[in-house]
Amino acid sequence: MLDPETRTGVVYIAVENPDGLLKPGMHARVRVVLDRHEQATAVPLASVVETPEGSTVFVLTDDGGRVSQVSVRLGLADRAMVEVLSGVDPADRVVTLGSHLVRDGQVVEVVD
Repeated sequence: MLDPETRTGVVYIAVENPDGLLKPGMHARVRVVLDRHEQATAVPLASVVETPEGSTVFVLTDDGGRVSQVSVRLGLADRAMVEVLSGVDPADRVVTLGSHLVRDGQVVEVVD
């Protein structure tokens, strides 16, 4: 049962602790995801650039290496990947490294 004021609750879990780093009574902040989307379009979390207007990614627009910054609506995420609900098609090529250094319309070197 969650405390409505603090939005916290007690959860008991069993985890391996071979190095003894976890001690009884320790607290943790966790995020429990109860949903999973098997056929979702996803991009590396590092490719997402947050702007005042919202979340964006850079998509390769042509074979010349020019990129376009597109707005995306994000869904479920883990430590490495985030689901893209709209703005990117599964066939799109997304800038995954150095996305915070790229500008809209810039020509980039494509490395497969």
